[in-house]
Amino acid sequence: MYQRKRFSVRRNGTRRWKYAREGEEEKPLKENMPMSVRIESTTFNEDKQKQAVEIANHALDICCSESEIASFIKTRFDDITDRCHHVIVGRNFGSHISAEEYIKFRATKIIILIYQCGSLD
Repeated sequence: MYQRKRFSVRRNGTRRWKYAREGEEEKPLKENMPMSVRIESTTFNEDKQKQAVEIANHALDICCSESEIASFIKTRFDDITDRCHHVIVGRNFGSHISAEEYIKFRATKIIILIYQCGSLD
């Protein structure tokens, strides 16, 4: 009887994440090159939008998983603004939030949602 080779779920998930992050399998992105970002909706001002994109590009360069990227972005935003931010990172998710400020943007196939609901008091 033919035995099927077992593949690690984590390895396959990592491979899918890698391809989603790079955009295309044939042409990997160069290291430390900013990704093209498309802002879908926002209430952030111009300066905060630029900060969000810069922090997200840095996170995408150094982090390996969606949860690491979200944690990195959250801690940076909390340090910069002294307010509590929440971050959702993924390729496919639904959301309905009530927030004081938010930004939702797409970097290749990855969607990043950053929103702020209150202060760190």
